[in-house]
Amino acid sequence: MAELPPPPASRDFPRRYPPVIYVILSALMTVTRSKRSAVGTLDDKRWRSVRASVQRHAGRRAAALLPVTPPSRKQYETPS
Repeated sequence: MAELPPPPASRDFPRRYPPVIYVILSALMTVTRSKRSAVGTLDDKRWRSVRASVQRHAGRRAAALLPVTPPSRKQYETPS
C-alpha cells in the first residue's frame, strides 16, 4: 500500500516522510475523521513509538530516514 500514493506535487510542501507514514495518516483520518486530529494523535510520545516500530520491523536504516519530529498537517498532502 505504501507504494500506491501519488508522487508529491511539485509545489506546496515537500514530503519529508516515507510513503508508509502517509498510509498511517490516511488510516488515522478514517478513525479521527479529520486531518488535524489524525496528525494530533501522533504526538511526540506516539511518534517515538512509531519510530521504534519502524526500526523493529524495517530496520535501523528505515528508522533513520524518519525525522525526529512527527508530521504536521502541512506535511500531509491529500491527492487532488
